[in-house]
Amino acid sequence: MSTDQLRSNIDTIRKNMYEAANSVGRDSTEIQLHAATKGVDPIRIIDSISCGLTDFGENWVQEATPKIESVANSLENTISRPTWHMIGHLQSNKVKEALNVFDSIDTIDSLRLAKTVNRRAGENNIIMPALLEIDFTDDPKRNGFRLGGNSTERHKQFIADIDEIGTLNNIELMGIMTVAPIGDTPEEARPYFRQAAEILHEIKMELPEHPLDKLSMGMTLDYHIAIQEGATIVRLGTAIFGSRPPGRTY
Repeated sequence: MSTDQLRSNIDTIRKNMYEAANSVGRDSTEIQLHAATKGVDPIRIIDSISCGLTDFGENWVQEATPKIESVANSLENTISRPTWHMIGHLQSNKVKEALNVFDSIDTIDSLRLAKTVNRRAGENNIIMPALLEIDFTDDPKRNGFRLGGNSTERHKQFIADIDEIGTLNNIELMGIMTVAPIGDTPEEARPYFRQAAEILHEIKMELPEHPLDKLSMGMTLDYHIAIQEGATIVRLGTAIFGSRPPGRTY
């Protein structure tokens, strides 16, 4: 893909973001565009940085580590280093390596993982920004704090877990993220995005001492719906870079 095509794709996305935000009276400048770069080579990432992108998400530590290093080594001194987000499932045995390459962990899916990240971040003498991943589907193949079924007990436990995570010294809790199940139409994602927005509001009301304000949701097929439902971050890959290899890319 040429740089011109890449720039055109990004411009189209920005326009769509503006229109989606405007349709519900929101300011599109308050919504961040994160590029999902699974399977994308460093050259195209550098091109996208030249087109104005600043935040990138990788799914696997094994792929991200050499790629992030390659991008850093190839950037001109006049270009600011991008921010790298972990957006895939993070295994506990990969936390140490992840903290060495990522600027944010956007997929904390359990209290146990949060404590592991906190401990490793303390060893590195850093404070790691993080998002909590939530899931409403109860699909065992998916990751996240389980909040499906409108279970009062699950919600109470989730709030309690957030309260505990918020006391950890080496994690800066920023907000929540979710991935809607793939449906036949983008509109089918709306109830899941609306639930996520309601959960964030509930957190703000019940735990005002933990000022979470980031809501990361929406991908190529449904980001306009996510924006209408309150997303402050959308994560797009195909819409920016075109089709990418399925499955693992490392």
